[in-house]
Amino acid sequence: MKIIKNFKNYRGLEAIKPVKFKQGVEKEVLEEAWEFLIRKAHLESLGKLKKIRNIFLDEGDNIFPKQIWFEFSFILPNPFSSFRFACSRIDGDDKYWEKEEFVSKIKKIFDLFQIDNFNKLEKILSLFPLDKYQVSFGFVQSKGKFPARLKIYFWRLSHCCPRQEWIKKINKMCQILGFNNEKISKIAHFSDSDLIGIDFFPSPKNLKNLKIYNHYKKLNRNLISRVFKNNNLKASKNLIDNLLLLNKEKSGSWYLLHRFNQDSELESIKFFKIYEFQKITGMGNLTEELKLFFSKLNKKEKNSWQILKRNFVDKYSFFPSAIGIDFSQNNFRRPYLYLGSKVTYQKCEKVKKIIDLKKALIKIQYQCNNNCLFCHALDKRNIPPLRFHQIINKINQALQIGAEMILFSGGEPTLHPDFPKVVNSLWQRKIPWGLITNGRLLSYRKLSENLLKRNLKYVYLTLNSANPERHDFITRTPGSFNQTLRALKNLSSHQIELIVNVVVTKLNLKDLKKIVDLVEEFKINRIKFSLVEPKGEALKNFNKLIPSLKEASLAINEAMHCAISKKIKTGFDGLSDCLVDNPDLKDNLQTNNILYMSEVFEDRFYRTDEGQRIKGKCCQFCSRKKVCPGIYEGYRRCGGLSDLKPIR
Repeated sequence: MKIIKNFKNYRGLEAIKPVKFKQGVEKEVLEEAWEFLIRKAHLESLGKLKKIRNIFLDEGDNIFPKQIWFEFSFILPNPFSSFRFACSRIDGDDKYWEKEEFVSKIKKIFDLFQIDNFNKLEKILSLFPLDKYQVSFGFVQSKGKFPARLKIYFWRLSHCCPRQEWIKKINKMCQILGFNNEKISKIAHFSDSDLIGIDFFPSPKNLKNLKIYNHYKKLNRNLISRVFKNNNLKASKNLIDNLLLLNKEKSGSWYLLHRFNQDSELESIKFFKIYEFQKITGMGNLTEELKLFFSKLNKKEKNSWQILKRNFVDKYSFFPSAIGIDFSQNNFRRPYLYLGSKVTYQKCEKVKKIIDLKKALIKIQYQCNNNCLFCHALDKRNIPPLRFHQIINKINQALQIGAEMILFSGGEPTLHPDFPKVVNSLWQRKIPWGLITNGRLLSYRKLSENLLKRNLKYVYLTLNSANPERHDFITRTPGSFNQTLRALKNLSSHQIELIVNVVVTKLNLKDLKKIVDLVEEFKINRIKFSLVEPKGEALKNFNKLIPSLKEASLAINEAMHCAISKKIKTGFDGLSDCLVDNPDLKDNLQTNNILYMSEVFEDRFYRTDEGQRIKGKCCQFCSRKKVCPGIYEGYRRCGGLSDLKPIR
């Protein structure tokens, strides 16, 4: 069992056997826990649970929850006869589903379990904007039936919603549901109410009860006595003492629940304490607190706790998130135990999401296993590669200036001696990363699969020709074509941003459409045609490599039209807007959100730009002069300025 993140190694709830509390589990572990729960409850409802999960985690959502809080609650001493499964989203800064998505999810769940009264719930949802209220779902199993009821909770965010506004909304909700709002409001005013819940039953009953929650920082004997007196309930001193045992750990918070039935009559009250593990002052206090609480339970209840501890806390890494006691009108008490865990879900990133990530490009070395005729870095290969700690420092620097994804380039980055260590570091820190590469090492399936498992999300791979001999002639490396093609095959079956880059030279002008035909069989995101820039080796081989702008633009336009006809996304770089049929297909560092770059010899990042570009006199009359970067400065040498024509 893999644990996403250890919280700390604590002493256990019992002195005999240590228990380690974890902060989260993987979804496979959650499903295994579900299956165990279903078997123990003698209930064939795993399929329904999976349907619920699929509704929550619909990959068609505009907002996908990366983390969800799952919780099981049990009533002792027969924990598997009745339990609750609840879930709410806790995804960083953006905590809530958008309203349309939320309503859609609720509607699907109501339809799935044939629950009426959705129209009433829709009216209630209109009262609670999701930027001021947090919402969670719950499903209760009871006496072999799942779900016995659907629970929906609304949390008031006190900094967004004033108390008086909250009370007014509770009154309106009571009117919609047909409850006596005088009784409900009285309880809501009793203390700082910030949570309200509704239970819906599958037909024919549908609506079941309404619950008002009051929040307290600490519980004391006077408060408990006052609550019991106001509700005509009696509680022994032992029961009150048992509750007060849970005051030892100061980090938790107390809730008092009043549950009303359809006739607005009080059914029961419940005191329970919620533990916030991120704020716990000391595990020793919590251990002692829970030990004391369970020591006061009778033998059956203690045995039930041992079963739950063994199967959920120890085995599946759920931790006690809340503990309390339910008091009904007949003075019968039922201890409650809530076991919860954060569960991380990962789905295949959509291409748009990867493109939108702010990226920083780090050149980690200039050494390469190709020797391309157009290489910009050939004269820098004597510069030593960055050391491991230097790469990590640059990654940290990139994150500090706002980068969300790290790209490695060179040279060939996969040849760097510390490349595996760097990848493992990014993977452990859950930082998405990518490569600008010739792909030769990625032709080894085992290596490419290992990198993909370690959060590789972006690959920019250069292919110079559809003809093996011509490709190898351009790279001056025999066998490089076959390796690049195998890399393309290894990567194309995975959900990553995969871009095939073609550096356009005199040598492959007639090959461009054939390259489109070649990559059609692979699953790529787009093919890009980059006009060779006259610098480095390309400048030395100017006459052999540099085409006229007229020839290059004609070949690139034909190749892009060919790609579009085959429904392959395409783009260009290096040409001015007037030389292409569709200037909106521009594909450069900025359009890929590659905002920062650092060379091997640089100790900081710089904003990316278009390189050394020039414009002709006619460009001042062009309607696209503000967005067009012009042409590479080196094309002045072959009369490139005369090929420019202003767009009116």
